[in-house]
Amino acid sequence: MFKLKMWWQALWAKTPKFRVTEVNGDVFVIPESFKGSSIYMKLKAGKVYEPHTIEAFREFYRGGNIVEAGAYIGDMLPMLSFFAGFRGDNRVYAFEPIELQHRLCHANIILNNLENVDLINLGLSNTTEKMWFSSTGEQHGQTARVVMEGDQGDVFLNCTTLDEFEIPNVGLIHLDIEGQELNALYGARKTIIRDRPVIIVEANFLDDLDYEKFFIDLNYKKIKRVHNNLIYVPLNEKE
Repeated sequence: MFKLKMWWQALWAKTPKFRVTEVNGDVFVIPESFKGSSIYMKLKAGKVYEPHTIEAFREFYRGGNIVEAGAYIGDMLPMLSFFAGFRGDNRVYAFEPIELQHRLCHANIILNNLENVDLINLGLSNTTEKMWFSSTGEQHGQTARVVMEGDQGDVFLNCTTLDEFEIPNVGLIHLDIEGQELNALYGARKTIIRDRPVIIVEANFLDDLDYEKFFIDLNYKKIKRVHNNLIYVPLNEKE
């Protein structure tokens, strides 16, 4: 109890103004400085952010460990934790490289008692080196997108590849990492070939054609698009 109190005081010291909100029985902390972002408004109103993406997890996840890259503040982790546990003794591996989001994610994991979630303070890519990203600033939720050619980043983040982690029995990969999705897929190629997971990728910065060659080469098919996310399954799986 003493350690939890000390940890909570440390969070307050580093993030002095934040809101505690409840969504369908799950509790989240989110900074007041994020109030210009859509996720802040959704959680403040007690609503699920990207509910159709959550439904896609429910529909297509068939078991195995879950990889959640771009975990942000952990708003999807309670449902992913539930799905992983419901389908067996599986774990959720959540990657979040930005320090503030990582702290908030940690807080939300503890507040919701998510014992089968492992939080990793790294970004997923096709390299194990640090990379430059451009931050949107806290008023927009402080997301960080990959730096395009000719641009200059303002955030230097630690990255890794999924293959480097050698997570066993991966059943679902969800990538929402602001334009770094295709690189992360190439960094997960061995894992994908080995386990044939369902893959859900954001398409805000990349479109279907960007992903087409990668997925065709691995014998995957696009099933549907929800909330700017593309859902791919192996051709020998549900179509």
